[in-house]
Amino acid sequence: MELKNNRLSDMVATDPQSFALLDPGCDSRYRSIVNKLDRMIELVREQPDFNLTNDMDQLLDSMKEHFCSENDVLKLVDFPHSTAHRFDHYSIFTDAAEVGHLFSKGDDVVYNRLSRVRRIFLEHIHVHDRLFEEFLMS
Repeated sequence: MELKNNRLSDMVATDPQSFALLDPGCDSRYRSIVNKLDRMIELVREQPDFNLTNDMDQLLDSMKEHFCSENDVLKLVDFPHSTAHRFDHYSIFTDAAEVGHLFSKGDDVVYNRLSRVRRIFLEHIHVHDRLFEEFLMS
C-alpha cells in the first residue's frame, strides 16, 4: 500500500525561522528548497515513521531543476569557477538522493542526513553562489 503525502506541495511558508539563514534577496527557488528541507526535518523529528517518499521526490525534482538551470547560466557566462560550482551542485544532489534511498530502506539516520543536506545547501549559497554573484556584478 502506497502512502500519499502532499503536505509539502500545499505548504505555505509562514515560519520566519525557516529562512533565517537565507539572504532576503535569495532566489525563491532556494527558499522553496530550504523550506521543503525544513518541513521534512520537522516531520521526521515529530513523526519518525512518516512516509517521506513523495516529499523526497519533490525535493529532488526541485533541486534538479534549479541546479540544471544554474549550470546552464554558469556555462553561458563562462564563469571561471564553474567546474567547482557544478561539482558542488552534484554533491548536494547526490547527498539528497542518498537520503531518499536510506529512507526507502527504513534507515533511521534520515533526520541527521536531512539536516546535513540543508547545511551544505546553505553553505553552497553563501560560498559558491556569492562568488558567482560577485563575478556577475563585476
